[in-house]
Amino acid sequence: MKAVKLMSKLDELIQEYCPDGVEYKKVKDVFIRLRGTPITAGKMKEIANENGNIRIFAGGKTVIDADEDKIENANIIRVPAVLVQSRGIIDVIYYEKPFTFKSEMWAYTSDNKVTVKYLYYVLKNNIKKFRDSASGMGSLPQISLSVTEDFQIPLPPLPVQEEIIRILDNFTDYTEKLKTELDFELTARKKQYEYYRDKLLMWDKSVKTVKLEELFPFIRNGFVGTVTPYFTDEKNGVRYIRGTNIHDGVLVDNDYVYINKEFHQKNIRSELKSDDILVVQSGHVGDCARVGEKYKGSNCHALIIMTNGGKCDSQYVVYYLQSREGKSKLEKITTGGTVKHILASAIKKLEIPVPPLETQKRIVHVLNNFEKICSDLNIGLPAEIEARQKQYEYYRDALLTFAAKGDIIVNRTEQNRTEQNRTEHQYELIKLIQYVFGFVTVQLKDVADIKRGIRVVKSQLSETGKYAVYQNSMQPLGYYNKSNCSGNTAFIITAGAAGEVGYSYNDFWAADDCMFFDCLEILNSRYLFFVLCSQQDYLSTKVRRASVPRLSRANIENIKIPLPPLAEQERIVAVLDRFDALCNDLTCGLPAEIAARQKQYEYYRDKLLTFKEAK
Repeated sequence: MKAVKLMSKLDELIQEYCPDGVEYKKVKDVFIRLRGTPITAGKMKEIANENGNIRIFAGGKTVIDADEDKIENANIIRVPAVLVQSRGIIDVIYYEKPFTFKSEMWAYTSDNKVTVKYLYYVLKNNIKKFRDSASGMGSLPQISLSVTEDFQIPLPPLPVQEEIIRILDNFTDYTEKLKTELDFELTARKKQYEYYRDKLLMWDKSVKTVKLEELFPFIRNGFVGTVTPYFTDEKNGVRYIRGTNIHDGVLVDNDYVYINKEFHQKNIRSELKSDDILVVQSGHVGDCARVGEKYKGSNCHALIIMTNGGKCDSQYVVYYLQSREGKSKLEKITTGGTVKHILASAIKKLEIPVPPLETQKRIVHVLNNFEKICSDLNIGLPAEIEARQKQYEYYRDALLTFAAKGDIIVNRTEQNRTEQNRTEHQYELIKLIQYVFGFVTVQLKDVADIKRGIRVVKSQLSETGKYAVYQNSMQPLGYYNKSNCSGNTAFIITAGAAGEVGYSYNDFWAADDCMFFDCLEILNSRYLFFVLCSQQDYLSTKVRRASVPRLSRANIENIKIPLPPLAEQERIVAVLDRFDALCNDLTCGLPAEIAARQKQYEYYRDKLLTFKEAK
C-alpha cells in the first residue's frame, strides 16, 4: 500500500510537469566529466592511512583513505559526483565527500546535486548494458569513455527527479537494513555450519592417517608464468581457473578468463578431470575445491592439482582441509612472509584421517545438505553467539571426538554453562552424529541425571507394603510408606552387592547405597538397564573391595553408553523383553515338565520292576 502511494505521487508529478514525455540527452551534453589522479597500486599501499581525509578509489573493490598532502599530482573532487569504475568490476559509485580515483576511471558532476544523484540511479539501473559492452576486451573487463559519454538518459524536470531520488533512497535504505539482517543471519549460519563440520571431521587416534600422495597419486602444479598473451574469448577458448575462482571450498563463476586451445594443449598436464581437487598455493593459501563435471576439461593457473586415485571421496578431503583441524595442518606447511605459499611437495606428505569410504560419503551428504538436515533434525542456530563465544570454542575444540566405527564420546567438563544450554546443544550434537553413524557413544552422566537415594533405618520399614526399599542388594530391605523414585527406572547398588543393576516397573524408595537414573529424553530407561547389565563385568572391576565393597559415583558417571536414536532403542528393548519373557517361561515351564516326566518315569519304572509273585 505504501509503495502504491509513493508511485501515485510520482504519477501526479509526471502529469503535472511532463505529461507529454521527457527529453533524452547524452551524458556528455549534460554533465561535467572529472579526471582522476595518476597513482600506482604501490603508491596507494604506501600512503594508505585509515584516518586520512581523502578517499582514493582504484579498480574493483580497492579503496583507501589517505592524507591529501601525501597524494602527488592530486586532483581532488570536492563536489558530489558519480564515479565510473571502468575496469575489472564495472560499476558506478555516488560519493559526496572529498575523493579522487585512479586516472583510468572518470567521474561526472553537475551544478545541481539532485541531478547528480539522479544520474547515479540511471547509470546504476543500466549497469548490465555497460558490463555487456565490456565483454571480450582483454584479461579484465573494461569499457571505453564513449560508453558513458554517448549514453542517452531521460531528463525529467527537477521535481520529478527529486521524487524519484526520494523513492529510491528509501528503498536503498530499506535494502541496506535488510542486507545487514541477512548478513547477520548468514554469518550465524556459517558459524553453525563450521561448528558442526568441525565436529564431524574431528577424529581420534583410532582412525588411520594417510599421506595425501597415497590417496592422490598425481599431484602437480598448474601452469605458472605469463599467460595474458594467450587469453581469448569463451567461444574460441578453454576455461582457465585461477585462485580468485576458489572461495570457501567451492569454485565460483566470477572473473573467469579463457586461454586459446593451442596453449591448453601445450599445457595438457594441468587439464582438469572431474573429482580433482584444486588447492590455492599463493595468497589465500589452502583454500580448495573439488572439480565437478561443469569444470572438467578446464585448465588452471598457479594451483595445486590433486587427481583422486579412487581410495577416498574428494569432497570429504575438501571438507577436511577446510575444517579447523585441516587448516591447522596446512598452516604448518605454509611458507613465506607477506605472500604465503604452499609447495606441492609439502601437500604430498600431508597426513589426513581417512575413515571408511561409506563414512566419508555420509559426512559429505550431511555437509552438502546441511540446511535441510538441520531443519529435519530440528537443529537451530546457536543463539547469542558473542555472549557464548567461550561455549562455542569449547564445542569446536573438544565436545565430540569420534572414530570410524562410531566410537564417539561427548564430554561434559564446562560446569559454568546453564543446564538448559548444555542439554540443548548436547541433543543437537547427538542427533547429528546419530544421523551420520547410526549411534553415538556418550558418558552416562551426559544423558541421565544420576541421583543418590536417601537413607532410611530399619525401624522405619515394614515387612510388607506398597513401596520396596533398595539399599545394598537386589532384595528389598523392607517396605516404606512413600517413594522417591518413579516406576520404570534403572538403578545400581553402590555398597554391599556393589555393581548389581536393577530395574523397577513400580515406584520405589532408593536408600543411600542405591543410585538411580533420571534419563533425559534421548535415552530410554529400559534400554539403559540392558546396557548396564551388559557392562556388569566392567562394573565389577571398579568395585573397591573392603569390609563393605563400594562402587564410586565417578565410575558410574563415566560408563560409556552406545546411544542409537530413540526409535532404535525402543526396538532393542522390545526384542530383549521378548527374550526375557521367553526365558522366564522356560524357567517356570521346564521344572514342571521335568517333574511330570519324573513321575512318568517313576510310574513306568515301578511298573517294569513290579512282578506278580508266582504261586
